[in-house]
This record gives sequence, structure tokens and C-alpha cells, in this order.
Amino acid sequence: DASNKIRLGDNNVTTVETAGTLRSLNATYGLLVDGKVGIGISSPEAELHIRAGDDPTLKLQSDGTNEVSGRISMRQSNDTGADIYYDGTNGVEGLAFETFVSGQSKGVKMFIGVDGNVGIGTSNPGNILTIQQNSATNPVADAWTTYSSRRWKTNIKTIENPLETVQALRGVTYDWKASGKHDIGLIAEEVGEVIPEIVAYEENGVDAKSVDYSRLVAVLIEAVKEQQETIHDLKKDHKQLATKVDRLEKQLSQASMVRK
Repeated sequence: DASNKIRLGDNNVTTVETAGTLRSLNATYGLLVDGKVGIGISSPEAELHIRAGDDPTLKLQSDGTNEVSGRISMRQSNDTGADIYYDGTNGVEGLAFETFVSGQSKGVKMFIGVDGNVGIGTSNPGNILTIQQNSATNPVADAWTTYSSRRWKTNIKTIENPLETVQALRGVTYDWKASGKHDIGLIAEEVGEVIPEIVAYEENGVDAKSVDYSRLVAVLIEAVKEQQETIHDLKKDHKQLATKVDRLEKQLSQASMVRK
């Protein structure tokens, strides 16, 4: 306007101090804008519309270290919603997705670490994908496939002594310490002594933490095949014995008739 001031909305006045700089003169509300704001565009289509070159950037940067920064909050009128922010407070830095109900935090539901690891229900993922242990619900999907093409494998051999391997495993029932939930399965430490290829360990290489149950299928398939071979041989032996018994019975019957 004539006083070298720019008015944004009805409740705020700013002054142009340097080229491209706006400073609020309203200490209570800060910079208030009544309507849509466009940066690089004269007809913004959203509350904030930025258009600039091939790589428009909105940068949120804190002035310290080891803290939460760059928070984007998305809330309904009752303060229920989610926040996305960069978290550097727990020793594992990354992008956090935190949910809220009526303003009360429900915790970080998903976390993407700077190393690329993704956590669901945990903000400290130790693997490329880590899902919260002892969660209230279990993951559900139509399918989960594993890379398995011959193109990526070498030194392929059929599993040896599969039935003996299966017999060395122990299926157990147990209760989870954290939740008390009753469950069935295997003990990772015991499996590691028999099939170490399907057991994952902590970084110390000593403490077992998980079993890849899906890879047990390969052992079970070969064990069933070995068992079926044994059953087939037993059936064959049984048939031969039955034939011999039938022959002997006929011979005894004929001998009995001759004596009469």
C-alpha cells in the first residue's frame, strides 16, 4: 500500500524489509494469510501452492542437533490425525509417523531410518523391515513371496538326510513373556543347532532371535519324499511276503489233501 506495507488478510500487517523478506507486525498471531498462498504461481490451487523449475523444494530445518525437526501435522478439528517429522532424539535417526486421537499421542506407528530400514510399530528397526513384537494383531496379506529363481542360485544340491533332520527338531507349546499369549512353534536356539541356515541372530552372533519358518518347507518336502520311499518299499515287501504266504498256504492245502 502507500505506506510501503503489504496487508495479508484483515488481521495482520507486514513490512517489506529486504527483497523477498516479510516480517510480521502482529506479535499475537504472527503471519496471517486469509486465502491461498502461491509461490512461483499467481493462481494457487491449494492453501500453499509452490511451482518452481523441475525440483521444487520445501525445506524445514532446525537450528540444533539431536532433536525432532521438520514436523508436518495433519489433524482434524478434534485434533485427531497424524504427524510426520524427522526424529533424531532416540539415537536412531529417521522419518517418524506418529498418530494422535483427540490430541493424545498413540505413538510412532511407522519409522524409516536413515539407513533405509523400515519399522512398523517400532522406531528402532534392526532389519530392512521390522514389525513390532507381541503386537495386538498379526500382519495379514494375500501372499508373501520369496526370491527363488534358479537364475540367482549356484551350487544347488538336494537336502541330505531330511527325515533325520526333521526328527531332530522339537515342536513346542509356550506362553510369550511379554503378552502371556499361548502359542506353538519352535525354539530358535534349538533349531540353530540343526538347521542354522534358517535362524537369525543378534549382532553378537550368539543370541538367536528368529526362525524363518517358510524355509522349513524345503526340508519337510524332502522328508516326506524320503518317508514315502520307505513306505513304498514296505508296501513292496509286504506284497512279496503276502505272495509267499499265499503260495505256502496253497502248498500246505495240497499236501493235506494228498495225506487224506
